[in-house]
Amino acid sequence: TYRYPSDSCTYAVIIFHGGGGWGGMYDDFCNPLREKTGADIWAIDCPGFGQSGRARGDYTIEEFEAALDAVIAEIRSCHDKPIITLGSSMGGMLASIGFYKEEISGILIQASPLAVTTPFYEGAKMMLNNPAVDGMFNSPWGGAMYISLDELMDLRKNYGDEAMAIAMENHVMHTDFVKLKSLASFHSYEAAYPLTENQKPFLYMYASGDPMFSQEAADATWAGIGGPKTRHVIQSDKHQIMLCHTDEFIEKMSEWVNDYVV
Repeated sequence: TYRYPSDSCTYAVIIFHGGGGWGGMYDDFCNPLREKTGADIWAIDCPGFGQSGRARGDYTIEEFEAALDAVIAEIRSCHDKPIITLGSSMGGMLASIGFYKEEISGILIQASPLAVTTPFYEGAKMMLNNPAVDGMFNSPWGGAMYISLDELMDLRKNYGDEAMAIAMENHVMHTDFVKLKSLASFHSYEAAYPLTENQKPFLYMYASGDPMFSQEAADATWAGIGGPKTRHVIQSDKHQIMLCHTDEFIEKMSEWVNDYVV
């Protein structure tokens, strides 16, 4: 975990990186967020990525949830300020598990149509739960076969910033290949209730021309989450808006935190 502690802590934020990423990739976002808002920031290496201690590309959804629980407990050993989850791209799904955690006061998803129980996530879940697909992914074949995230997401084309994508691909912390069984596990979360019944503050931010997913997918995700929610669309074709539009992102995030969380 990469921690950015604040002497004037007003809230804590747990950041979940996207596919192939690691917690430290958001250094250029975390430092100004802390300086401008007093946030206590915990950017984690998800199991199977970065320096998590788990073999690269090998993980289960249960391990992701356990990692969230562990960070919540660690934060609570430090202070009792409100905690929010922030998920980027693939990490949006992991942040959405925060809807079901009592200690989480708000959820922010950026650049992702992935949130548990929403149409895009449930569609992938239905496809992967097909008996033939499920049988193969959860067999020894699924444990031995890997898929390239770089090719799946076509980062150099779809990241919105080719230089940033190349730097990510070449970084020692980057994870390219993940096991097929891990990919299936990622889409197997069994939620306690649909997010249409959510009552926690939710902020959804993405770029108007995000190359990774369509406006229709974003609208479906937005419609699939209830409760007090806010949407902000940045006029851009960049996927990684936390790093490409840092000032605007922090401004809108801060407004939301002040209005709904603290």
